[in-house]
Amino acid sequence: MERPGLVVYRRPTATRCIRTYVLPNNTGILFGTIFRRSSTRQLMPEELANDPDLCTSSPHVADTLTRNYWGGFIALHSQPGSGQWCVLRDCSGALPCYYSSIDGVTLATSDARHIFSSSIWRRESRLPACPRINWHYFSRFLQDSQLPIRETGLLGVQELLAGEALVTRERDPQIEMIWNPANFVINTSGNSIATICEELRETTRSCIQAWAQAHESIVHHLSGGFDSSLILALLTRSNPRPSVLCINRFAEGPAEDERAYARLASQVSAAPLVECPWGFSSYTLDHSLFNIPFGAKPYVQSLLYPVESSYLAYLQSLYHFDSIWTGEGGDHLFIAYRSNYGLIDFVESYGLNQNALSIALDTSRLTGTCIPILLYNAIIHILRVAAHRSIECRAFRDAPPDECQSFVHPWLAQLLDSPPGKREQIGLLSEVLHRHHGIPGSLDSMTRHPLLSQPLIELILRIPIYTLLHSGQTRGLARRAFANVLPKALLNREAKGETTHSLTGILQRSLPFVHDVLHNGTLRAQGLLDPSLITTIQNSQSALGAHQILPLCAAISAEIWSQTWSSGPV
Repeated sequence: MERPGLVVYRRPTATRCIRTYVLPNNTGILFGTIFRRSSTRQLMPEELANDPDLCTSSPHVADTLTRNYWGGFIALHSQPGSGQWCVLRDCSGALPCYYSSIDGVTLATSDARHIFSSSIWRRESRLPACPRINWHYFSRFLQDSQLPIRETGLLGVQELLAGEALVTRERDPQIEMIWNPANFVINTSGNSIATICEELRETTRSCIQAWAQAHESIVHHLSGGFDSSLILALLTRSNPRPSVLCINRFAEGPAEDERAYARLASQVSAAPLVECPWGFSSYTLDHSLFNIPFGAKPYVQSLLYPVESSYLAYLQSLYHFDSIWTGEGGDHLFIAYRSNYGLIDFVESYGLNQNALSIALDTSRLTGTCIPILLYNAIIHILRVAAHRSIECRAFRDAPPDECQSFVHPWLAQLLDSPPGKREQIGLLSEVLHRHHGIPGSLDSMTRHPLLSQPLIELILRIPIYTLLHSGQTRGLARRAFANVLPKALLNREAKGETTHSLTGILQRSLPFVHDVLHNGTLRAQGLLDPSLITTIQNSQSALGAHQILPLCAAISAEIWSQTWSSGPV
């Protein structure tokens, strides 16, 4: 498509996860999957092209798409007669989007490698022949490898965050926050628990139903935990029901074998189950990792790319499918962690009224802390937060943007007056919505996380933390809402599976390689490596602690990423 101010190219793909829609009057393109708010049926291309609301709201297409539709998409639009354009990434973050602007021209792409490929863009721009590494970004990545920010590991390349639009204003493009979680937090509902449960059931069901109708055959990662089991139960109740194959991956370490729960969920939902070992027992990190097709940011999960590539090939040989589903996001939405934030949020909003004791009792049951201590800590926390907010407000107003805001998700900057617990939840949501797409063309390109759907996210944002932790249980509200959907063994399950033991084994076997890569690498030369990591890997006889796994994986993936990009054009 070519319009004044906008040219759009798409690489053909066989997956049903990414479809193409033409916007009204041929003013733009939308890639992905899209549903109308009033229906669970996926839109056909001609329906979007003839939408009267989009036809009459050219300057506000991004707002109209966000308000009237949902799904997983990137939209590119050119305003007729003006040459102005916008790029919108929907709030689910389902599809990646990166951009770079040079000499009044902006390139937006789902794959950052295109920015530095041998194309007309690079030949006619002032981009260097070899990408330059953004060491400022790495200084924070090594502290928090899931930091959801616009900055990337490549100088001059930014990520368009979920819910944002890149728009032309004068000559230079600017970012606009089209979808803002703060708009939903302030509209908390005072409905009864029964009413809220009903709304949660219906919203979750309709989201699953919508995604189910968009696919013919699905591979569902079934751990046997609450979230994946709930998705399966609702998926198999959808009409029409797609073909579903459940996969449970297991290993030999503690909490790494959940097959008993997966079998129960599979049996109850009458869905076939294949049990597949993770394949970690003999896997070792080696120099083949330098051949991975990296994106704009380092990615800890890239260390398992060879295992995941073999797994994807196995799935494709086993079963013809057009999507892979997971229960990702349930921990963040339904609240799977034990916290006293519910009580803090309640006391901050309503004070120590007659209902505070009931919330304190639930919080005591959840955290194992006595009520007087909880109330005291809540008051102290609120006082500290009030003082901190005033400092934050001054910092965001006065400090240079690259010094203060570049490593803070813009959602959090909009939530300074929100309850602390809800702000914490939104911070975690910002991480999970930007956690994928690290390796172009990997499993991520076919993966759906149906719980991370806009209608469900917006509903959860309106529900207070103390209601989500109903009865002093993690996922308390969700457990009550879906009590008639899951068997008790799955409904009441709180333990979670993990792969810590296997990952520790991989790192332990790979310490000679890790030592070689990090000891002589670019991160150490830049002074970015924690000296304790070097000390750890120098003594290959020492056992790695669980607290060392993530920092070490972050350092290894960052080093491999930086060396790969520094080696020349990709």
